[in-house]
Amino acid sequence: MTDNNHILITGACGAIGRACVAQARLRGLRVSGLGHGAWEAQGRDETIDFWTTGDVNIPSLMHVTERAGPIDQIIHLAGGSHVGRSFANPAEDFTRTVGSAQQLLEWARLHAPEVKILFVSTAAVYGNRHSGLINEGATLSPTSPYGTHKLMMEQLVGSYASNFAVHAGIIRPFSVYGPGLRKQMIWELSKRLAASAEPPELGGSGRETRDWVYM
Repeated sequence: MTDNNHILITGACGAIGRACVAQARLRGLRVSGLGHGAWEAQGRDETIDFWTTGDVNIPSLMHVTERAGPIDQIIHLAGGSHVGRSFANPAEDFTRTVGSAQQLLEWARLHAPEVKILFVSTAAVYGNRHSGLINEGATLSPTSPYGTHKLMMEQLVGSYASNFAVHAGIIRPFSVYGPGLRKQMIWELSKRLAASAEPPELGGSGRETRDWVYM
């Protein structure tokens, strides 16, 4: 990577997005962000060169390139991010996850065939019918709209990669935690412990295992 390498991070306002921004800055990259809300740096390594508020769609992506220059790499974090909300509003979750991915892939096909895109999916595509360690090649059987839409996104990525030579890859982080994250088990459990002197009651058998990824 060169010092003038330009990376776009969608969903950069989220906790994982901010961690990616900080890492990109440490590597000397020019960083643009695209997502909802206004950008406000929360740490010294979270400075950003160009920010666009909006949905991930072709007009927004064209705006970034027109104002900040050609994009070399993209980390695509924008999309549905909550299992419960996907049940409450599956149409919105579909648009955020599948719709934004389709727009990004089509933009790459038409306007940026050399850009390299990393799509961030989820371990929820495996579902909950597995026992023990889950191999990457295990059967994909999501049990929520959130997981189903992420799997649909992955299938779109595969289609564009094979049919149109779009340079794209997929990762499936499992149970990410770290500074700034305001959801998932560690945060929820810590919040409940701080709110009451009584030990919280948890579901399950007590024999469950889970890997955590620190960001």
